[in-house]
Amino acid sequence: MPSLRGRLCSSLLNALTIAALALSAAAPATAAEAPPAPDAEQATRRSASDLARRPDERRPEGGYTTELFGQTVRFGGEHEITHETRRNFDFDRDRRRDRASLDQELKLEASFSPTPDTSVFLQIVGLSEVDTWRQSGKHESFGALERGQSWVFVAQPGGLPLDLQAGRIGLIESRSWWWDDDLDALRLYFGQSGNWLVETGIGQQLMPVSTEERGIDPEEERLARWFGRAAWNWRKRHNLEAYWLLARDHSGRPAQGRILRERRADASDADLDWFGLRAIGEERSDGGHRFGYWVDLARVHGTEWRSDFDEVNSKQVLVDRNRRQRVAGSAWDAGVRWSLPGKARPTLWLGWASGSGDGDPDDDVDHAFRQTGLHENKARFGGVKRFRYYGELFRPELSNLTVGSLGLSLRFLENSSVDLVLHDYRQRRASSRLADSRLDRDPTGASRDLGREIDLFVAFRESPRLEFTTTLAAFRAGNAFGSQEGRIARFIEFGMTYNF
Repeated sequence: MPSLRGRLCSSLLNALTIAALALSAAAPATAAEAPPAPDAEQATRRSASDLARRPDERRPEGGYTTELFGQTVRFGGEHEITHETRRNFDFDRDRRRDRASLDQELKLEASFSPTPDTSVFLQIVGLSEVDTWRQSGKHESFGALERGQSWVFVAQPGGLPLDLQAGRIGLIESRSWWWDDDLDALRLYFGQSGNWLVETGIGQQLMPVSTEERGIDPEEERLARWFGRAAWNWRKRHNLEAYWLLARDHSGRPAQGRILRERRADASDADLDWFGLRAIGEERSDGGHRFGYWVDLARVHGTEWRSDFDEVNSKQVLVDRNRRQRVAGSAWDAGVRWSLPGKARPTLWLGWASGSGDGDPDDDVDHAFRQTGLHENKARFGGVKRFRYYGELFRPELSNLTVGSLGLSLRFLENSSVDLVLHDYRQRRASSRLADSRLDRDPTGASRDLGREIDLFVAFRESPRLEFTTTLAAFRAGNAFGSQEGRIARFIEFGMTYNF
């Protein structure tokens, strides 16, 4: 049975949905009241709306505006509904663990500018997940409210040649290889229009994000981050970028022999530094051909304390031991893209990515690369939809892994597209452990061949407010899964997004 908190949050989400529909119905039909679109060349004067958006979100101009206490306040948001089905994710049809669920995410937003150089953005997020079908076991449901992006943005405070943003901000970059997440942070942003740009800041979670959390998540508690990005537009449509992230976990490791609540157990306390470079760009010929490329290089190093736990009962664990290890890993991701002229704009792309593995798990150095924990690995390739370019079903972390990808994109109608992508996966070092994955089975460690995946994405975006998406994916297990080699996992998702 769903918890009382989950039922209350689901009821509140329904109420928020009704309110959102009422706001969208009351929204003006014209965009006359919309704020002017930000000039893409003004790197030093980013508008608040630009900072609030994710790269794949396209809020329509206008929304609903009203006067409150002498301020013009704009209300808007987004309602996303998806239905997904997972089949044979453990490569064992006899276990009957297939399921389907209906997910909803509703964002309600308000923004206003108390002064010409100051903007305020507020957002609340409602989430729900309801099982619509399950092969075995009880149907489950989940509901929660989250504090979304909520920040104050000041352009050139005190006449300084920089911008400042403070609050819960969106930390986003175009390929989501480094980060695509929200953080409680303070960020500085400065640069020369059209030539170079630097953004840097510090962040640490200050309070729970979700109503489902009982305190701050142990993995985020007292974890301070210094992040940054520097970009140089050395030629039209060609950028060189540098990234860095320094993470310091001050939560402290639990003492050996101590009994903890399972929900408070934190297996890792680490001080890690990531540094990396990116080159990305595109050339366009007079005949309409477009040739693009990207190269990402990264290295992580630092010190980590790992804690092993033994189960005491259903709610408690015992700290069995603590062990210290150094971390030193590296990764790269590179690819090319070719778009042909024509209304369909056919695009062919090829990508190759690799993250180091650890050859000796018993020594004191972990050579396996790990991503920042803020990553999402999503981008757009010729089509209108951003998708997970390491596989929508598998969704691996680039750790002890090599991924080869081949994709084809086609446009149709005015603003819709289809993407077909093939992936091949191999471990750098044969291991029985996957750093992260949506599969419900681990490899045997006897082979490096994890398998292959095929993904199909269809997106209809003929309205600035409404989008329909379909995702079909299948993963075929490789020799690394032993007797399960050749078994196929399947994933189907239908989605609708309404912006208001």
